[in-house]
Amino acid sequence: MPVGADLRLPGLDIYRCSCGLGYSGLAVSGITGESYDAEYYRHVRYAAEAGRASYTAHLAGIFGKCMKECPPPAGGRRLLDVGCATGDFIRWALNHGWDAEGVDTSLSAVGIAQSRGIPARVGALPDLADQAGRLYDVITMWDVLEHLSDPVRALASLRRISAPGGILVLKTVSRTSIIEAMARLLYRASFGVIEAPLRRMYVPGHLYYFTSAVLHRLLAQTGWAVTCAGQADTPARALTGSPLLGAGLALAAQVQHATGRCYELFAAGRKSGEA
Repeated sequence: MPVGADLRLPGLDIYRCSCGLGYSGLAVSGITGESYDAEYYRHVRYAAEAGRASYTAHLAGIFGKCMKECPPPAGGRRLLDVGCATGDFIRWALNHGWDAEGVDTSLSAVGIAQSRGIPARVGALPDLADQAGRLYDVITMWDVLEHLSDPVRALASLRRISAPGGILVLKTVSRTSIIEAMARLLYRASFGVIEAPLRRMYVPGHLYYFTSAVLHRLLAQTGWAVTCAGQADTPARALTGSPLLGAGLALAAQVQHATGRCYELFAAGRKSGEA
């Protein structure tokens, strides 16, 4: 049930549901794959070697934790990275013995991945769900759920291409982080003058903002039994090349970890039932 406007920025409204879900005014119309053009992938986590390495190591750490607590089917090594972007996690998975491939709606991102020799293709979730006979032991979805206009449909689609006992590992954004609260306080204290930090929190491509409870409910609703969950923060080196800003982000991450209110939520779920 909608509660009303939670935050208003020029050109961008954020709303809050009584269930705890936050959502953008753009959630109804959605964001097309064409929005993620070459300009989008100039971000340090995609374009800079240090940024790519730092972010891939971050994802690998979450993945390792989830696999330890929620192992895939015996002998199952087939992995699909949904929303694979420029493909660095796929490369990591291939180097660690996974039969890995990726899919993304962005022509620019897939083009970069393919130019690096990474098995990625252009595609959308409905296309994946309609394919016959291609099932995956593990599906990963890093920083994707918040971009999708219909998260419930997406999670249900992934279940249909998951092998019996298959695992879904995902990471998304939280609406209850300390850094978001600080950015909001700064915005209000400056009477709307200092809005840049909030703009970094609420980018137009993010349609939804989750709480841990909301994420768990969505997974259960779509046939995934949660077996591992936690919070994390993207390393500063994957967010900026500025040493000064990086130091500030690293300090903020320490505060968030200490309070249990990080910017990222992650979870792993096993496909429940086989109906």
